[in-house]
Amino acid sequence: MKFFLFLILTVTFIFPENRLLFYAVESNDLAYVENSIKSGISINSRDRHGTSILITAARYGSLETLKFI
Repeated sequence: MKFFLFLILTVTFIFPENRLLFYAVESNDLAYVENSIKSGISINSRDRHGTSILITAARYGSLETLKFI
């Protein structure tokens, strides 16, 4: 539990909000993805390599995220 909390705090500190969205897509965390989009993070966000959320979801096999998008 402490490691998970440390990981979340580290990711939050180092990366901007859209990086957390990409991490949620990679982890197939649909609830976080939905909340992020509803709270105003753009569904057209791109990571530092220019990859979209849609491509990331397909790459990691996040089927629920693909259906949501």
